[in-house]
Amino acid sequence: MIGTDIVCLKRIEETSSSFAKRILSEREQAEMSAHGKKDEVSYLGGRWAGKEAFVKASGLLQAKMKDIEILNDHSGKPHLYYKGEEVGEISISHDDYALAFVILNPGFVS
Repeated sequence: MIGTDIVCLKRIEETSSSFAKRILSEREQAEMSAHGKKDEVSYLGGRWAGKEAFVKASGLLQAKMKDIEILNDHSGKPHLYYKGEEVGEISISHDDYALAFVILNPGFVS
């Protein structure tokens, strides 16, 4: 199963600061804080696009955004988790837009 999403970072920049608290897990919020204020919009936009791409790939339209986590490993590669379990591959790019592609593991059952 494959999913993709794109978001304009200006839209993310214009949202309230509570947006991050609504969609990011505590671990993601800590990771975003470590990136510094300058990169928060890119980080948040990439995570939003990634979570939306996961929802599209999985069909879990009612999934809680905080149950979907995208965390970087030590080299900066993002990993996709759902309820604590790694569920597939994700690629995120951002410039003026954030774009994410998700490919779920063959054994993932939604």
